[in-house]
Amino acid sequence: MKRKLEQLNLLDDFLFGSILSYPGIGEDFCRKILKILLNVDAGKLHIIPQKVYYGSDTDQHGARLDVYI
Repeated sequence: MKRKLEQLNLLDDFLFGSILSYPGIGEDFCRKILKILLNVDAGKLHIIPQKVYYGSDTDQHGARLDVYI
């Protein structure tokens, strides 16, 4: 189901991944999220976009790595 940008929020995988992988914005955004959620002042961050590892066959499920800390 396609939705308009105005309908998305930070729980949407596409929007969240896009923000984090956008140069110049991703690090600042991630620092703010870490400060809000964990009360941690992060120094240098290295953003790694979401990765998907598919199963070896179409009948097998894959795994998705959302967060790498």
